[in-house]
Amino acid sequence: MDDLIANGKAKIDGDREILKQIAGTLDTNIKNDMNLVLPLQKENQVW
Repeated sequence: MDDLIANGKAKIDGDREILKQIAGTLDTNIKNDMNLVLPLQKENQVW
């Protein structure tokens, strides 16, 4: 029984790490998309 509980906890911790990585990737993608979109808007053009 203890093994089951220990394995369950390990899985949750592993999933949490994966979710952090996914969230970090999504966050980076959103920032990159904003950097691509912002210069195209007229009010953000320098000249």
